[in-house]
Amino acid sequence: TVSVTDAGTIAWEQEYVSLQEFLNRLQAYHQAEPEGRILINGDENALFNSALYVFDEARKVGFKKVFIETKLRKKS
Repeated sequence: TVSVTDAGTIAWEQEYVSLQEFLNRLQAYHQAEPEGRILINGDENALFNSALYVFDEARKVGFKKVFIETKLRKKS
């Protein structure tokens, strides 16, 4: 699971990491689990561009199963 925050930071399995560390972990995970899955979630106010960045990088490395977790908002 990769999380993006409203501050633009990234967490890998709930551990905040730098962009370079994210890329390193992404490549290492793909080498260990080529058919693995990436789940992206984010803070309510996280920028969509941050989630797209994670999605794009996961696809570049070779992951075919990349998902974005969504939550339904309650009607006001």
